[in-house]
Amino acid sequence: MKVSKELAEFLGILIGDGNIIDYRKNKDYQFTIAGNSQKDYEYLTIHVRKLIVKLFNKEPKLYKRKDQNTIYLSIRSKSIILYLESLGLNKGAKRDINIPKCILKNDTLINCFLRGL
Repeated sequence: MKVSKELAEFLGILIGDGNIIDYRKNKDYQFTIAGNSQKDYEYLTIHVRKLIVKLFNKEPKLYKRKDQNTIYLSIRSKSIILYLESLGLNKGAKRDINIPKCILKNDTLINCFLRGL
């Protein structure tokens, strides 16, 4: 998949408000994107959801934590997770975060990435 403006924005969103589950520990290939259930609901359920469907042709699941004001969009897919890793995204806890090199080479993609972030 060629890195498009939409993919660059998605990667910014994922790095900023999401994570890739460390599948070696949990035996699960999954990413989640979190937000405030009141302030971010429309953004996540409309904009981010449409972006995910357009990029990966897969509908994300929506979860709401009852004990917090938090909602999550989540997808389980081995092929998507392996693709995201091939772009340089880290799984597990957010340490040593790297912007994918394919984005750093293009000013337009950097702007889209920053919009997502």
